[in-house]
Amino acid sequence: MKLKVFIFLSFLCSNITCQKNLEWLDKNENESVWNELLGSWEFNNNTISPNLSKNGANLQYVLIRSGMEADTKWSEISVDFQINADIAQYSVGFVLNTKDSCDFGIISINRLSNLSSLKLGLWKYGKYRPWLNINLKKGIQTKKKYRLSIYPTTKKEEWRPWTITLTEDGSNEILLEQAIQNDIPMFGRGIVGLYSKESQVTFQNFNITQSSTIKQNLRLAPLFSDGMVIQRNKVVPVWGLAAPEKNVQLEFNNQSFNTKSGISGHWRINLSPMEASLSLKMKVVSGRDSIFINNVAIGEVWLASGQSNMNMKVWQSDMSTRSKELAPDIGLRMFLQPQWASNEPVFDSGGKWENAESGNVDVWSAVAYSFALQLREKLKVPIGIIGSYWGGTAAESWLPREELGTDPITKPILDQFYSAQEALELGQQIRNIRPWNVPDQRHAPGYLFNGMIYPHIPYAINGVIWYQGESNAKRAKQYETLFPMLIRSWRKEWDLPEMNFLFVQLPGYDGKQSGSNIESAWPQLRDAQRLTLQKVDNTGMAVTIDLGEVTNIHPYKKRELGERLARLALHDIYGMEDIVRSGPLYESVTFNDKSAIVSFSDCAMSLQIRESNILQGFEIAGSNQQFFPALAEINSNGKSVRVWSDKINKPVAVRYAWKNFPDKANLINSSGLPASPFRTDEWPLPTDKNR
Repeated sequence: MKLKVFIFLSFLCSNITCQKNLEWLDKNENESVWNELLGSWEFNNNTISPNLSKNGANLQYVLIRSGMEADTKWSEISVDFQINADIAQYSVGFVLNTKDSCDFGIISINRLSNLSSLKLGLWKYGKYRPWLNINLKKGIQTKKKYRLSIYPTTKKEEWRPWTITLTEDGSNEILLEQAIQNDIPMFGRGIVGLYSKESQVTFQNFNITQSSTIKQNLRLAPLFSDGMVIQRNKVVPVWGLAAPEKNVQLEFNNQSFNTKSGISGHWRINLSPMEASLSLKMKVVSGRDSIFINNVAIGEVWLASGQSNMNMKVWQSDMSTRSKELAPDIGLRMFLQPQWASNEPVFDSGGKWENAESGNVDVWSAVAYSFALQLREKLKVPIGIIGSYWGGTAAESWLPREELGTDPITKPILDQFYSAQEALELGQQIRNIRPWNVPDQRHAPGYLFNGMIYPHIPYAINGVIWYQGESNAKRAKQYETLFPMLIRSWRKEWDLPEMNFLFVQLPGYDGKQSGSNIESAWPQLRDAQRLTLQKVDNTGMAVTIDLGEVTNIHPYKKRELGERLARLALHDIYGMEDIVRSGPLYESVTFNDKSAIVSFSDCAMSLQIRESNILQGFEIAGSNQQFFPALAEINSNGKSVRVWSDKINKPVAVRYAWKNFPDKANLINSSGLPASPFRTDEWPLPTDKNR
């Protein structure tokens, strides 16, 4: 099979009038569960077909499932279809995440010039935007039945969360089996239905597995569900929706509260601070509607977010061995947030709590699991991690979009987005240097904040652990502004100006991906992270320069990485001062004659050299900005290093571990933790103007 991802956008034009206010069909039992969105459809016993005689000028047929809403959750859909005539061109399948007749996703089996394929794309602004095209291993036969299915991926080794299959009836031959990401938000949420651009097709046996269809006005935000962990010793907001201006009662842990929903139906109750506990129940009632939440714990809650290295699962890392050594633990839990990008903030994009006895630890975030284990062991209270991450994503996707317009360094990201959106609305073709900034897909600014962070605000948490930066390395200088902006924006959204934010400094890597082919891009990104640590209060940085792999952007060692994040939390937040929090961090530099004296914090008992008598990794430069490898020695105070080179008579700048993969750098503290890379200069670098 040939897989093509279409980054630039192309279109097929059609004139469509959007239909948003629709009347439900009620002719018979079969029709009553469907709604005609585009074209006319014919119902005959157990089959459904487009009705050409009544279709008029429509070039597409769309039939959507009644009773579904924009935030309806589903896990599987399938349908049988049959092409009834030998036609040269057709397109049949599903519509997904349908907003109206001018905005829906399409996944379809297609024939064009004797070539059969599966296509995925978006219909919006009267145009079709292709995203994915996969050729089938053989063509579709006329008057033969096939089944098209979408369901959660079950193969542990496959990192893409959804799978599409096309199966031939009778032989059960699989013509296509393709795992896929939810890049354009389609899978698992929203209104679904049938799609065709040809009348000579028959659909049969449509099946959908969705969450409860019981209709009630009372709803809770997604984190408030069975197995949840509530933050101890802090005020805990509980919020949701109810019928407008109705009373809402909440009972929990011997507390009882009453409030009234607003005109829009929104309501919020603040629970008083509580001590750690297990096996509690919560009850929420409004009118005739009630919700019961079981197996509630009170303990420590952290949000884990970022890109692929935070997403990397236990089974893919050295945490796999560790997990097999541990007994089940109902006091250690993780909320698994589905991947969902959105142009607008959403109330609920799904997810569920799991605990460490559920057998699902293998697919948890390895970094977050390692971090949580340390907190569980040291604090002896329930630990809850909210896992919201997505591989290959840039920081601008994870913060409120309009924040980007508040600084001239980040405003170009926003400008590119709105320029692309305007072009799409005008029916123009997009040609963007960085097509990530076009709307309606996961890389667009603000989309992951809206879909994967906003639903959890203002849930009471003690802090955030963050592992991201690879996708911003080409714009490392911009990250000096962008990353602090993200931290401050989350604190503002949570109304927690001092919210703890711990993050991972990128490890060593030189595999020529994600900007590592640009001179100094990865070292500069690490330095942007270090500067964020200096500029933004209540942050902590886990130095991991020694945990990387030269050609593997997803290093295997996640246990030590998570433990280094936990060191920061246990020391800085939980007051365990006997724990060494970090490796050495650059503090200051002075220049004396032919040498430089570099001072460090976080030296533990003393600075040391790892596995050698020769200190390596330092470079020194004069006013001509040319760096040379330097000699270095630890001073007798154990907190500073003297750096010099015979080639530099009057040094003005020092760098340490300033390489993509600085495997020779060996400065550590007495606890064996590595020193952070740094530079003392502010000289221009290749990424400085990249926006």
